[in-house]
Amino acid sequence: MQRVLALALCAAFLVPSARAKADTSPPKVDKQKLEAYLRYAEAIQPTVKVEIEDPAPSPLPGYYRLNVHFLLGTQKEDHKYFISQDGQDIINGTFWSLNESPFANSLKYLTDEGPSFGVPDARVIIVVFSDFECPYCRELAKNLRTNIPQKYAKDARVVVKNFPIENIHPWSRAAAEAGACMADQSTGAFWAYHDWMFDHQSQVDGQFKDKKVDFTGYLKDTAAGLAQQQQVDAAKVRSCIDTHGSTARVNKDIEEGKKLDVTVTPTFYINGRPLPGAIPWTSIDTLIQLELNRPKEISSPLAKCCAVPTVATNK
Repeated sequence: MQRVLALALCAAFLVPSARAKADTSPPKVDKQKLEAYLRYAEAIQPTVKVEIEDPAPSPLPGYYRLNVHFLLGTQKEDHKYFISQDGQDIINGTFWSLNESPFANSLKYLTDEGPSFGVPDARVIIVVFSDFECPYCRELAKNLRTNIPQKYAKDARVVVKNFPIENIHPWSRAAAEAGACMADQSTGAFWAYHDWMFDHQSQVDGQFKDKKVDFTGYLKDTAAGLAQQQQVDAAKVRSCIDTHGSTARVNKDIEEGKKLDVTVTPTFYINGRPLPGAIPWTSIDTLIQLELNRPKEISSPLAKCCAVPTVATNK
């Protein structure tokens, strides 16, 4: 997402107050005062709405995590701060410990549960939160499906999770549930559906310009046809879609994404490193190389995220 909010990047590293050392109760935040301060410090325009969450525990002694959201129309930008126990001092930035991965916060919630391709014992795990109606997701999917098997067949695994953004993509939820029903039958059936949906994204959009067309019926017929091609039970796919049998799994992906503060698609993680948007393959390639050549002094993120695969790569 383009940075239309004109947020200046500035950091104020302040010393915790004496009260913070003794008191362990959550800080009481004057949100009105804090909003006024942030609008000035970050050069936030009056047209931008500011939402401040309640403080939450953080790994930084004497400070609590404070998530703040800046909204302008349909666009949203999230900032993370740390606030002192007395609610008076703020750190703008990311807290790191040299004894663990710099992406420990992402790895706290990130799992490798979901349809995947690549080697089970991969040194690089790429987890993608995707939306079948999102054109940028299509571009990322094409890059990963083409380049990972060609260049990193022995080193990488890609896991896909559902994150349909229904307020702007009306058929994305139905597409996600149909895909999850395909995954119930086999991983191969899911990838056939995944690739078909992105290859025909414009065609599907065209079908739904007529508001009388039923999303579910169209996607059910598509999934059932692909299921037959993959020699899996098309009747079970149809039944799963009719009964919304995959709703819980799609919701689980969405909840995981929300815990990770995912707000745009695609958002993906390379060994826990968060990357929003469909960045070019050359950049992805560089980051994979960075992981493969990670200095031994830096803690491996795989120990927390994806050392043991939970989903078969093929059936």
